[in-house]
Amino acid sequence: MISESQINQLVLESLRRKYHDYISYHWYAFWRPVLKNRTNTAIFMELLECAKQDVTMTKLMHSGYLSYEMAKRYLDVLQKNKLLKYDEGYKNYSITEKGIKFLSLARRLNNLMAHKIN
Repeated sequence: MISESQINQLVLESLRRKYHDYISYHWYAFWRPVLKNRTNTAIFMELLECAKQDVTMTKLMHSGYLSYEMAKRYLDVLQKNKLLKYDEGYKNYSITEKGIKFLSLARRLNNLMAHKIN
């Protein structure tokens, strides 16, 4: 017999699948002007932030709103600079100590620039 919590999970999963594309499209349409003019540093920061937990290429693509080709280019730069590492066995990416330092410095710089503008 199926419990009430299992039924709730099935209903929620069904709704999530049904409305995911609709919500994703409208969310992207709303944020597209902002995403269109991002700097490389902003994209690097988003990817590194996501990679704090071990994540797959797909998860990084979704978090950065990047195509496969674009994500591959950014990930190659991050790996060459030893900010991100790839685990062949688990097929996932994770941030390095150097990446954590870069992310911290980039955040501080963004905060300083925000204070200068305001």
